Amino acid sequence: MMKKQAYIPEYISWLLEKYNEIGKNNQPTTQYRLVAVKEKSNGKYQLSFQLIGKAVIFKSSPEEILANEEIIEYFSSKDIHTITQLACKFERKSKIEIVSKRFSEKLNTLVFKIKSLSNGAISENSASALSKDNAVIKSLSSKDAHIIGYAAAQEENNLEKKLIYELRKET
Repeated sequence: MMKKQAYIPEYISWLLEKYNEIGKNNQPTTQYRLVAVKEKSNGKYQLSFQLIGKAVIFKSSPEEILANEEIIEYFSSKDIHTITQLACKFERKSKIEIVSKRFSEKLNTLVFKIKSLSNGAISENSASALSKDNAVIKSLSSKDAHIIGYAAAQEENNLEKKLIYELRKET
């Protein structure tokens, strides 16, 4: 009976060792370290990362790193958070901005000059025309989209008042 009791602690010790080995084999280790973040002139980011233990530095965009599932699991959770934030930050940036606005007496409306930040092209349109173009609204900052939306609503309100006035005048 004493021999059986002596084997139990050895068996538990062996079992715990095997369990720890399995756990270590299933968890990827951090192999890459984010060492630098550089913002390019076009608003995108370039990341420099290093293979831990080597003097080699690789460069890539946050989007390319996130797209590669095999490599992303070897970054620390802090680096993954940073990479994700940088990838999302570029997507949320406005791609069009309001350069100027003026009142057109001929059209009786506000006319906006908008500039594409990617190629510098400038176009001119009324608030109501811009507000109907979903691609333009999504590419604007929330502040600029609000300004255009408010101006378009004012245009519609003025048009409605004019129509009501004309209807009352006829009767």
